Amino acid sequence: MTTHHGSNQGMLNALRDNFFGKSPEWYKMLIVGFLVVNMIVYYLSVKRILKY
Repeated sequence: MTTHHGSNQGMLNALRDNFFGKSPEWYKMLIVGFLVVNMIVYYLSVKRILKY
Protein backbone atom coordinates (compact mmCIF):
# COMPACT_ATOMS: atom_id res chain seq x y z
CA MET A 1 0.00 0.00 0.00
CA THR A 2 1.46 3.32 -1.00
CA THR A 3 0.47 6.65 0.45
CA HIS A 4 0.79 9.95 -1.28
CA HIS A 5 1.28 13.01 0.87
CA GLY A 6 -0.88 15.07 -1.46
CA SER A 7 -3.87 12.79 -1.06
CA ASN A 8 -3.40 12.71 2.72
CA GLN A 9 -3.37 16.50 2.80
CA GLY A 10 -6.52 16.56 0.69
CA MET A 11 -8.20 14.15 3.09
CA LEU A 12 -7.25 16.29 6.09
CA ASN A 13 -8.60 19.41 4.41
CA ALA A 14 -11.83 17.64 3.49
CA LEU A 15 -12.23 16.31 7.04
CA ARG A 16 -11.60 19.75 8.51
CA ASP A 17 -14.02 21.44 6.13
CA ASN A 18 -16.75 18.85 6.67
CA PHE A 19 -16.32 18.68 10.45
CA PHE A 20 -16.20 22.41 11.15
CA GLY A 21 -18.24 23.64 8.21
CA LYS A 22 -18.06 27.36 7.58
CA SER A 23 -17.03 28.33 11.10
CA PRO A 24 -14.29 30.98 11.52
CA GLU A 25 -10.65 29.90 11.50
CA TRP A 26 -10.12 31.05 15.12
CA TYR A 27 -12.94 28.76 16.25
CA LYS A 28 -11.42 25.79 14.43
CA MET A 29 -8.04 26.42 16.05
CA LEU A 30 -9.67 26.85 19.48
CA ILE A 31 -11.46 23.49 19.27
CA VAL A 32 -8.34 21.67 18.06
CA GLY A 33 -6.31 23.36 20.81
CA PHE A 34 -8.77 22.24 23.48
CA LEU A 35 -8.67 18.69 22.15
CA VAL A 36 -4.86 18.63 22.30
CA VAL A 37 -4.73 20.16 25.80
CA ASN A 38 -7.42 17.73 26.95
CA MET A 39 -5.32 14.75 25.85
CA ILE A 40 -2.25 16.10 27.66
CA VAL A 41 -4.13 16.81 30.89
CA TYR A 42 -5.79 13.39 30.77
CA TYR A 43 -2.44 11.65 30.24
CA LEU A 44 -0.81 13.52 33.11
CA SER A 45 -3.73 12.92 35.48
CA VAL A 46 -3.88 9.19 34.72
CA LYS A 47 -0.13 8.94 35.21
CA ARG A 48 -0.43 10.69 38.58
CA ILE A 49 -3.39 8.52 39.71
CA LEU A 50 -1.63 5.28 38.77
CA LYS A 51 1.47 6.40 40.65
CA TYR A 52 -0.34 6.06 44.00
